[in-house]
Amino acid sequence: MIISFVFVFGYKNPHCVEGRHAIVHLFEWKWEDIAAECERFLGPYSFCGVQTSPASENRVVSKRPWFERYQPVSYKLITRSGTEKQFKDMVERCNAQGDALINHMSRMGSIGTGTGGNFFDTDNFYFPGVPFGATDFNERSCCPTWDGRIHGYQNAVEIRRQNALKWLKNFDADKGMWSSGDLVNFIDNHDNQRGHGSGEGVLTHSENPPYKVSTFGHSLHTYGIARIMSSYEYNHDDNSEGPPHNCSVATGGRLNTAGQYCDVISGNLANGSCTGASVIVEGSGEANIHVCLNCEDPMLAIHIGK
Repeated sequence: MIISFVFVFGYKNPHCVEGRHAIVHLFEWKWEDIAAECERFLGPYSFCGVQTSPASENRVVSKRPWFERYQPVSYKLITRSGTEKQFKDMVERCNAQGDALINHMSRMGSIGTGTGGNFFDTDNFYFPGVPFGATDFNERSCCPTWDGRIHGYQNAVEIRRQNALKWLKNFDADKGMWSSGDLVNFIDNHDNQRGHGSGEGVLTHSENPPYKVSTFGHSLHTYGIARIMSSYEYNHDDNSEGPPHNCSVATGGRLNTAGQYCDVISGNLANGSCTGASVIVEGSGEANIHVCLNCEDPMLAIHIGK
């Protein structure tokens, strides 16, 4: 398992164990819960790694919305997900190494104290917890809006240039389909499932079973790194609401060993028996498989050669 915030530009090796290519975004999960999930599920079920919410100290916003995590004020590792000690324990328990993309700080027009106790003043580019000052940022004239704030979250230029550190560049390749090693592919993310970033009409977990079917098919492709979303339910009338505080398919292969195979979508193998559906493979290597399109899980997956 590996832990990362995002993939750093120019660094393309995700260090996946052979045969693993999918990661999971554990959005707003606590570090202790991620460590337990690595040991309980993600490692045993052959996931490559985890994307966490930002670990850096962030601005405390009224009503504690999810987006405050994306307004860092220092690189002290203390947030509502946990402490630096808990973060380190998580990384060690997931047997990982972390990569962080540091490209911006908290939004303009805010002043106060972060989750780790550090003072900040964004209008004066003052972040003593790092420390960062005005000379560490792009000139105000580089920002496409008059007040330095983002007014349209579907405007890529505004998002990329707001409060940006001047020595870093954006990943903005002007070409067609990128090579597989250059991207992470996904169905939805924490932004577009809430209508941000050209997110209109995005398929999310609220549309089940279509979302299950799409996630199933999406995880089969080896183009790029497949990222699965693990979020939380929220009030859809308030998309700023903060948090409450798999499979394998035979693609050209053959089941040469007769016997009972457990469906890992509806259940698991426990104490020598299948807890969900199963497939009986005859001595000829053939099996009669029925998939119910109107059922809660309109797909089936079994492990081959395991």
